[in-house]
Amino acid sequence: MNLVHVPKPETQKGTPAGLVFHESLHVPWRTLHLQGHVYLEGTARPSDETTKPFQPGEAVRLTLEGPLFQGALQGLLSATEGVAWGLPEWRREVGPQGFQDAKAEEVAGWIKGQVGGKALWGFQTEPKRHYALPRVTAWEGILMVLQAWGFRGVVLHELDGGILYAGPPQKSPNYGGSHRVGEEVAWVRPLSPGRYGLRMAPLPALRVLHLLRVDHPAYRGPSGWRSTAWSSPPRRPTTR
Repeated sequence: MNLVHVPKPETQKGTPAGLVFHESLHVPWRTLHLQGHVYLEGTARPSDETTKPFQPGEAVRLTLEGPLFQGALQGLLSATEGVAWGLPEWRREVGPQGFQDAKAEEVAGWIKGQVGGKALWGFQTEPKRHYALPRVTAWEGILMVLQAWGFRGVVLHELDGGILYAGPPQKSPNYGGSHRVGEEVAWVRPLSPGRYGLRMAPLPALRVLHLLRVDHPAYRGPSGWRSTAWSSPPRRPTTR
């Protein structure tokens, strides 16, 4: 799912000339493509931090009627285009660590404390058990814990404000969101049974797991579909 937000959100260094916002359930974090003057070399005034270009590894904060994205610039695609990933804390490694008579949320809480990330759990207290956590990235550790305690069909995704959600999709804060679209839709194309590609005008409030109810000649579904997939994957950044 690609969202081009209008009006454009603000970064701590101003409004970028262009912005594309990606999220999916393939990876937990959101991806942000930034374009514009904030990357041009030679335009920064050393006395003004807000005019300096973003550099790989630098924090990027985005707001649109509240915190929308908190991540770190991964690299530059060109002199004026960069890509940032969210949930930088949750991509750090933790472990190994052993636990005795621990609950799933206790192990998840230990991982959260190790990386200093923000999280919202959608799973409830489960029986205690012994568990050996290998050295692994924090978000993968959360997924391993859920699987070890017998949870199935769980999702991990980023919420507004740089928060990791982990648990059943039905308990995600995003799950209750619903949008009805009609004239905003440019085209609908079938991809495979039950899957459609959709191109439409920007809908800044749209989030992964929201329900879209579509009124379009190419699609007349009774209940729409949930937005869970990329419309096109982002390019891999190259660090300079």
